[in-house]
This record gives sequence, structure tokens and C-alpha cells, in this order.
Amino acid sequence: MRHLHAETLAKQLVLIAREAEEAFVAVNTSGVTDIQSNQDKSPVTEADLAAHRVLATQLKSLLSECSVLSEEDVGSLAHRLPIFFFSGVSLRT
Repeated sequence: MRHLHAETLAKQLVLIAREAEEAFVAVNTSGVTDIQSNQDKSPVTEADLAAHRVLATQLKSLLSECSVLSEEDVGSLAHRLPIFFFSGVSLRT
């Protein structure tokens, strides 16, 4: 398993979260209004999916030994540990 210094990991996670936020805002302000539903019938927007794609891709790259579980991709439930779970993106600077 790859070991990262806690401060280095924290900085990288913040950068990933900011990139996901930028993807969310870009789609959200573009006028795209496609809304889908999760299995539980909760809404999922294209902006949600854009943020999810960034988070899932970047987290898998950073923490390749971890599975990523997200409410936008419940079909990807991993059957191995450890799992990195995220739900939503909210960054205020």
C-alpha cells in the first residue's frame, strides 16, 4: 500500500476538491439542466456527475489501492477494502 505523509495527502485532497468544484460550477453555470435520478429517486444533475468524474478519477489516481464509493455511482460498490467515501462537494474560500 502506498503511504503518503498526512500533510501531503491533505493538500492533494484539497486540490482535488477544488478541481471538482470548478467542474461543478462550470457545468452549473453553462445552462445545462439535464437531471437524472438515482436509484432512490433523488435528483442528479450533470454538474453533480461532472464533479463525481473528477473526484473518482483523481482519487483513484492518488489512492490507487482504495476503492471509491460515491452516491453518484452506487453501481460501483466495491467488494474490497479500504474504501474512500465522498458525498457532495462544498468548498468556500
